[in-house]
Amino acid sequence: MTVPTNQKTWPTTYLNQAVAAQGSADATSKLLIRTLKNSLIGFASNPWTVRGSSNSVAAGMDQVDRWSANSNLVWNSEGSAHSWIVLRQTGIARPTATDSITLQADNTVWAGADAAHVLSVFVSSDGQCTRVFCFRAGSNNGFIILDKADNPVSGWGNPCVAYCVGTQTGECVTAANLGSLSAGAQGRGAAGGIRLAMTAEATLGSPSSLPALAGVGDAANDYDSNWPFFPIGLVSTTVSNKGRHGSLFDAWVKPSGVSNGDTFPNDVNDRRFFAVGQFLHPWTANSTAPVIT
Repeated sequence: MTVPTNQKTWPTTYLNQAVAAQGSADATSKLLIRTLKNSLIGFASNPWTVRGSSNSVAAGMDQVDRWSANSNLVWNSEGSAHSWIVLRQTGIARPTATDSITLQADNTVWAGADAAHVLSVFVSSDGQCTRVFCFRAGSNNGFIILDKADNPVSGWGNPCVAYCVGTQTGECVTAANLGSLSAGAQGRGAAGGIRLAMTAEATLGSPSSLPALAGVGDAANDYDSNWPFFPIGLVSTTVSNKGRHGSLFDAWVKPSGVSNGDTFPNDVNDRRFFAVGQFLHPWTANSTAPVIT
Protein backbone atom coordinates (compact mmCIF):
# COMPACT_ATOMS: atom_id res chain seq x y z
CA MET A 1 0.00 0.00 0.00
CA THR A 2 0.99 3.63 -0.48
CA VAL A 3 1.68 5.46 2.79
CA PRO A 4 2.38 9.13 3.56
CA THR A 5 5.88 10.60 3.43
CA ASN A 6 7.04 11.97 6.77
CA GLN A 7 7.89 15.65 7.03
CA LYS A 8 10.26 15.02 9.94
CA THR A 9 13.10 12.59 10.54
CA TRP A 10 12.43 10.43 13.62
CA PRO A 11 15.46 8.74 15.20
CA THR A 12 14.61 5.30 16.59
CA THR A 13 17.19 5.15 19.40
CA TYR A 14 14.79 4.91 22.34
CA LEU A 15 11.96 2.62 21.24
CA ASN A 16 10.67 -0.54 22.93
CA GLN A 17 12.46 0.20 26.21
CA ALA A 18 11.51 -2.40 28.81
CA VAL A 19 10.96 -1.00 32.31
CA ALA A 20 10.69 -3.91 34.73
CA ALA A 21 8.55 -3.96 37.84
CA GLN A 22 10.69 -2.89 40.83
CA GLY A 23 8.79 -4.39 43.75
CA SER A 24 6.52 -1.42 44.45
CA ALA A 25 4.51 1.09 42.44
CA ASP A 26 6.66 3.90 43.81
CA ALA A 27 9.96 2.29 42.78
CA THR A 28 8.62 1.36 39.34
CA SER A 29 7.41 4.92 38.79
CA LYS A 30 10.84 6.32 39.66
CA LEU A 31 12.59 4.02 37.18
CA LEU A 32 10.03 4.89 34.50
CA ILE A 33 10.50 8.64 34.93
CA ARG A 34 14.28 8.36 35.03
CA THR A 35 14.24 6.22 31.87
CA LEU A 36 12.19 8.93 30.19
CA LYS A 37 14.63 11.63 31.30
CA ASN A 38 17.63 9.64 30.10
CA SER A 39 15.94 9.11 26.74
CA LEU A 40 15.14 12.78 26.22
CA ILE A 41 18.68 13.93 26.96
CA GLY A 42 20.32 11.07 25.08
CA PHE A 43 19.41 11.83 21.46
CA ALA A 44 22.35 12.59 19.16
CA SER A 45 20.56 15.40 17.33
CA ASN A 46 18.89 18.24 19.26
CA PRO A 47 18.42 16.41 22.57
CA TRP A 48 16.72 17.93 25.57
CA THR A 49 19.22 19.31 28.09
CA VAL A 50 19.13 19.55 31.86
CA ARG A 51 18.88 23.18 33.03
CA GLY A 52 18.69 22.36 36.72
CA SER A 53 17.65 19.66 39.17
CA SER A 54 17.24 18.58 42.77
CA ASN A 55 17.63 15.20 44.46
CA SER A 56 15.96 16.61 47.61
CA VAL A 57 19.38 17.24 49.20
CA ALA A 58 21.24 19.38 46.65
CA ALA A 59 19.58 21.66 44.12
CA GLY A 60 20.39 24.32 41.58
CA MET A 61 19.65 25.79 38.17
CA ASP A 62 23.21 25.00 37.15
CA GLN A 63 22.90 22.48 34.27
CA VAL A 64 23.65 19.60 36.67
CA ASP A 65 21.68 16.35 36.41
CA ARG A 66 21.22 15.09 39.97
CA TRP A 67 18.99 12.19 38.90
CA SER A 68 21.68 9.52 38.46
CA ALA A 69 19.88 6.85 40.49
CA ASN A 70 16.29 6.00 41.38
CA SER A 71 17.02 6.97 45.00
CA ASN A 72 17.55 10.55 43.80
CA LEU A 73 13.85 10.82 43.02
CA VAL A 74 12.20 11.81 46.30
CA TRP A 75 8.51 12.73 46.39
CA ASN A 76 7.21 15.21 48.92
CA SER A 77 4.69 18.01 49.19
CA GLU A 78 5.43 21.64 48.40
CA GLY A 79 7.46 23.26 51.16
CA SER A 80 9.25 20.02 52.03
CA ALA A 81 12.46 18.69 50.48
CA HIS A 82 11.68 16.90 47.22
CA SER A 83 13.16 16.18 43.81
CA TRP A 84 12.59 18.16 40.62
CA ILE A 85 14.18 18.62 37.23
CA VAL A 86 14.00 21.25 34.48
CA LEU A 87 14.69 20.32 30.84
CA ARG A 88 15.00 22.53 27.77
CA GLN A 89 14.75 21.54 24.13
CA THR A 90 17.81 22.67 22.21
CA GLY A 91 16.06 22.72 18.84
CA ILE A 92 13.61 25.50 19.69
CA ALA A 93 13.91 29.03 21.01
CA ARG A 94 13.99 29.56 24.75
CA PRO A 95 10.52 30.36 26.14
CA THR A 96 9.98 34.01 27.03
CA ALA A 97 6.64 33.79 28.84
CA THR A 98 6.65 34.82 32.49
CA ASP A 99 3.86 32.39 33.44
CA SER A 100 3.55 28.64 32.99
CA ILE A 101 1.04 26.05 31.77
CA THR A 102 0.35 22.98 33.91
CA LEU A 103 0.00 19.88 31.74
CA GLN A 104 -0.59 17.43 34.57
CA ALA A 105 -1.01 18.19 38.24
CA ASP A 106 -0.95 14.63 39.60
CA ASN A 107 0.81 11.30 39.16
CA THR A 108 -1.80 9.59 36.97
CA VAL A 109 0.68 8.60 34.27
CA TRP A 110 3.67 7.48 36.26
CA ALA A 111 2.34 5.77 39.38
CA GLY A 112 -0.15 3.26 40.59
CA ALA A 113 1.13 -0.11 39.40
CA ASP A 114 4.15 -2.25 40.16
CA ALA A 115 4.10 -3.76 36.69
CA ALA A 116 6.23 -4.07 33.58
CA HIS A 117 6.06 -1.08 31.23
CA VAL A 118 7.38 -0.35 27.76
CA LEU A 119 8.52 3.15 26.85
CA SER A 120 8.98 4.50 23.32
CA VAL A 121 10.34 8.04 23.05
CA PHE A 122 10.51 10.08 19.84
CA VAL A 123 12.30 13.40 19.31
CA SER A 124 12.42 14.65 15.73
CA SER A 125 15.94 15.32 14.46
CA ASP A 126 15.27 19.07 14.34
CA GLY A 127 14.08 19.05 17.97
CA GLN A 128 10.70 20.57 17.12
CA CYS A 129 8.53 17.60 18.07
CA THR A 130 8.65 15.26 21.08
CA ARG A 131 6.27 12.35 21.61
CA VAL A 132 6.26 9.74 24.38
CA PHE A 133 4.21 6.53 24.43
CA CYS A 134 4.05 4.36 27.54
CA PHE A 135 2.48 0.89 27.46
CA ARG A 136 1.40 -1.52 30.16
CA ALA A 137 -0.21 -4.92 29.53
CA GLY A 138 -0.94 -4.05 25.91
CA SER A 139 -2.64 -0.71 26.61
CA ASN A 140 -1.27 2.79 26.11
CA ASN A 141 -1.39 4.18 29.65
CA GLY A 142 0.75 7.31 29.12
CA PHE A 143 1.14 9.84 26.32
CA ILE A 144 3.07 13.12 26.03
CA ILE A 145 3.28 15.44 23.05
CA LEU A 146 5.40 18.62 23.00
CA ASP A 147 5.28 19.90 19.42
CA LYS A 148 5.67 22.80 17.11
CA ALA A 149 2.41 22.94 15.13
CA ASP A 150 2.31 22.44 11.38
CA ASN A 151 0.44 24.79 9.03
CA PRO A 152 -0.26 27.43 11.71
CA VAL A 153 -2.74 30.14 10.82
CA SER A 154 -1.46 33.68 10.39
CA GLY A 155 -1.50 35.53 13.71
CA TRP A 156 -0.79 32.54 15.93
CA GLY A 157 2.42 33.93 17.32
CA ASN A 158 3.50 30.82 19.25
CA PRO A 159 2.35 27.78 17.27
CA CYS A 160 2.86 25.02 19.82
CA VAL A 161 0.83 22.14 21.20
CA ALA A 162 1.46 20.27 24.44
CA TYR A 163 -0.42 17.43 26.07
CA CYS A 164 0.18 14.95 28.87
CA VAL A 165 -2.44 12.32 29.68
CA GLY A 166 -2.45 9.00 31.47
CA THR A 167 -4.70 6.35 32.94
CA GLN A 168 -4.35 3.47 35.37
CA THR A 169 -6.54 1.14 33.27
CA GLY A 170 -7.31 0.95 29.58
CA GLU A 171 -6.29 3.47 26.92
CA CYS A 172 -5.44 7.15 27.26
CA VAL A 173 -4.98 8.11 23.56
CA THR A 174 -8.74 8.07 22.99
CA ALA A 175 -11.01 10.14 20.78
CA ALA A 176 -12.63 11.60 23.90
CA ASN A 177 -9.30 12.74 25.33
CA LEU A 178 -7.72 14.02 22.12
CA GLY A 179 -10.89 15.75 20.95
CA SER A 180 -11.75 17.52 24.21
CA LEU A 181 -12.15 21.30 23.94
CA SER A 182 -12.07 21.69 27.72
CA ALA A 183 -9.47 19.20 28.94
CA GLY A 184 -7.36 18.23 25.95
CA ALA A 185 -4.11 19.58 24.56
CA GLN A 186 -2.87 23.06 25.37
CA GLY A 187 -0.97 25.82 23.62
CA ARG A 188 -0.17 29.50 23.99
CA GLY A 189 -2.50 31.99 22.38
CA ALA A 190 -3.18 35.69 22.28
CA ALA A 191 -3.12 36.09 26.06
CA GLY A 192 -1.81 33.02 27.86
CA GLY A 193 -2.75 29.37 27.66
CA ILE A 194 -5.46 27.99 25.38
CA ARG A 195 -7.13 24.63 24.92
CA LEU A 196 -6.60 22.82 21.61
CA ALA A 197 -8.76 19.92 20.46
CA MET A 198 -7.38 17.44 17.92
CA THR A 199 -9.66 16.74 14.97
CA ALA A 200 -10.02 14.21 12.18
CA GLU A 201 -11.67 14.69 8.80
CA ALA A 202 -15.45 14.70 9.06
CA THR A 203 -18.70 14.60 7.09
CA LEU A 204 -21.89 16.56 7.65
CA GLY A 205 -23.75 13.29 8.06
CA SER A 206 -23.91 10.87 10.96
CA PRO A 207 -21.51 9.77 12.28
CA SER A 208 -19.61 12.97 11.68
CA SER A 209 -16.15 11.42 12.12
CA LEU A 210 -14.79 9.68 9.02
CA PRO A 211 -12.75 7.18 11.08
CA ALA A 212 -16.05 5.99 12.59
CA LEU A 213 -17.96 5.91 9.27
CA ALA A 214 -18.66 2.38 8.06
CA GLY A 215 -17.15 1.71 4.66
CA VAL A 216 -14.74 4.63 4.98
CA GLY A 217 -12.96 4.42 8.31
CA ASP A 218 -13.01 0.67 8.71
CA ALA A 219 -11.91 -0.64 5.32
CA ALA A 220 -9.38 -0.25 2.53
CA ASN A 221 -10.33 2.01 -0.38
CA ASP A 222 -12.18 0.18 -3.18
CA TYR A 223 -10.10 1.92 -5.87
CA ASP A 224 -6.51 1.65 -4.69
CA SER A 225 -6.79 -0.81 -1.74
CA ASN A 226 -5.10 1.70 0.62
CA TRP A 227 -6.20 2.07 4.22
CA PRO A 228 -7.14 5.62 5.25
CA PHE A 229 -4.81 7.88 7.24
CA PHE A 230 -6.82 10.84 8.60
CA PRO A 231 -4.82 14.07 9.20
CA ILE A 232 -5.03 15.61 12.68
CA GLY A 233 -6.03 19.25 12.91
CA LEU A 234 -5.96 21.66 15.87
CA VAL A 235 -8.91 23.87 16.82
CA SER A 236 -9.80 26.04 19.80
CA THR A 237 -12.90 27.65 21.27
CA THR A 238 -10.94 29.62 23.88
CA VAL A 239 -12.16 33.23 24.03
CA SER A 240 -10.14 35.48 21.67
CA ASN A 241 -8.49 32.38 20.18
CA LYS A 242 -11.40 30.65 18.43
CA GLY A 243 -11.02 28.79 15.19
CA ARG A 244 -8.73 26.48 13.31
CA HIS A 245 -5.10 26.80 14.41
CA GLY A 246 -3.07 24.29 12.42
CA SER A 247 -2.25 20.58 12.42
CA LEU A 248 0.24 18.02 13.71
CA PHE A 249 3.37 16.93 11.89
CA ASP A 250 3.47 13.24 10.94
CA ALA A 251 0.46 12.07 12.93
CA TRP A 252 -2.86 10.65 11.77
CA VAL A 253 -6.04 9.21 13.23
CA LYS A 254 -6.05 5.47 12.61
CA PRO A 255 -8.76 3.53 10.80
CA SER A 256 -11.22 1.78 13.09
CA GLY A 257 -10.53 -1.88 13.79
CA VAL A 258 -6.75 -1.35 14.02
CA SER A 259 -5.14 -2.47 17.28
CA ASN A 260 -2.22 -1.17 19.34
CA GLY A 261 1.04 -2.26 17.77
CA ASP A 262 -0.36 -2.90 14.28
CA THR A 263 1.95 -1.53 11.58
CA PHE A 264 1.59 -0.13 8.07
CA PRO A 265 2.20 -1.07 5.32
CA ASN A 266 1.34 -4.75 5.63
CA ASP A 267 4.98 -5.76 5.32
CA VAL A 268 6.87 -7.19 8.31
CA ASN A 269 10.13 -5.90 6.84
CA ASP A 270 8.91 -2.32 6.30
CA ARG A 271 7.03 -1.16 9.39
CA ARG A 272 6.81 2.60 8.67
CA PHE A 273 3.87 3.49 10.94
CA PHE A 274 2.39 1.96 14.07
CA ALA A 275 -0.97 2.27 15.77
CA VAL A 276 -1.26 3.52 19.33
CA GLY A 277 -4.67 4.37 20.73
CA GLN A 278 -6.29 6.62 18.11
CA PHE A 279 -2.91 7.55 16.61
CA LEU A 280 -0.89 6.38 13.67
CA HIS A 281 2.70 7.44 14.21
CA PRO A 282 6.01 6.94 12.35
CA TRP A 283 7.90 3.79 13.28
CA THR A 284 11.22 2.28 12.18
CA ALA A 285 10.64 1.41 8.48
CA ASN A 286 12.36 -1.92 9.10
CA SER A 287 11.43 -5.28 10.63
CA THR A 288 11.45 -4.09 14.27
CA ALA A 289 7.99 -4.69 15.71
CA PRO A 290 6.46 -2.38 18.34
CA VAL A 291 6.44 -3.89 21.82
CA ILE A 292 3.39 -2.98 23.89
CA THR A 293 3.50 -5.49 26.74
